[in-house]
Amino acid sequence: MTSVNRRWELEAMRGVAIMGVVLIHVISMGIAVQYPDHAGWGGQMEAGVLPLVWASAWGRFSVPMFLFVSGLLITYRLKDKPISYPSLILKRGSDLLLPYLLWTVIGLVFTWFMINPWGLQHLIVALVLGKGYFHQLYFIPLLLQCIILLPLWLKGLKWNVGGFLLIIGSIQLLYTAAYQLLFLSSFDYIPASLGKAWEILIAPTLFGMMGYFVVGLAVGLHFEKCLQYVKNKSLAFCTSVYVASLILQLADVHLSFSISSDLGNSIHFYRVTVFVYVCCTILLVWKCALVFAESRWMKGIMNVGQYAFFIFLAHVLILESLELHSSAWYGSIGMVVVTTVLTMLLCIAVQYIGNRLAPQRSVRSPMGMFLGK
Repeated sequence: MTSVNRRWELEAMRGVAIMGVVLIHVISMGIAVQYPDHAGWGGQMEAGVLPLVWASAWGRFSVPMFLFVSGLLITYRLKDKPISYPSLILKRGSDLLLPYLLWTVIGLVFTWFMINPWGLQHLIVALVLGKGYFHQLYFIPLLLQCIILLPLWLKGLKWNVGGFLLIIGSIQLLYTAAYQLLFLSSFDYIPASLGKAWEILIAPTLFGMMGYFVVGLAVGLHFEKCLQYVKNKSLAFCTSVYVASLILQLADVHLSFSISSDLGNSIHFYRVTVFVYVCCTILLVWKCALVFAESRWMKGIMNVGQYAFFIFLAHVLILESLELHSSAWYGSIGMVVVTTVLTMLLCIAVQYIGNRLAPQRSVRSPMGMFLGK
């Protein structure tokens, strides 16, 4: 587990992050089933929905953590090695793009036959932005943009690490703050069409998320120093700053929801408080992975991390299929937990079988595209 490709801290981060991703999507369906007034991500706040809203807000570290780990792995693996940007981008691009295209097609076919036939606009949005019925796929166009701009990121980090991170972080924070202020005003100060377009484009475009990837690149370049920093911090300190950031995050979500009655925008990733929360969560997970590396529960999280990409690709198909079978899968908080665990176990089982059937597969093979290699 200590090889370049399998550092246990990073597997733990992946494991925790994919749990957050699946939980967020299960909760969104649970809110729609249990509280129909909030099915459209609006309506006046109901007291009963708050536990689900808070749990969803808890999981908002997940996608940023995946971006952080993706950036870290690139520079950690290539540190002190000559970098061929075209070959690197081509390899990483194919590893991501081929599974993305296959699962986009699966999502389009599923939607056409099981939900409703789609039109040209839906097809374009699904293929280009990853915002089709399998809405989680937007992460791949987002990550591809970050990888394509890798030469820019690395030049900036070599120029001045602290200064470049400050620039990128400031751009991201200003962008998310502007969006947050506009949605709190119900986009009254810009044309409705522009507001709607921004809501669609903010997820798969890099301005709201690029900081996490670039920070990961910086940490990978200076991994030993960052590792020593985490080792030097006590578990009590890491836990304290995490709890403080979580309280800030929940308070922000609660206040925004109360003011705007816009549940979707109140709990999404593009919030200033999320930036702080993500940094504190990464610190805590990294510290826990070091302190509890030999414990059974941490090894379980690390094992989940090794299946994270396929869980990411497949979990929405399972969730939507369960909903078509019965809304009872999302009818209570207990069933939300059961559905979350069951979905992850099913994904792990499918990939485990695929690994046994085709252990040496290429990402260009049908099995490789399906499983994400």
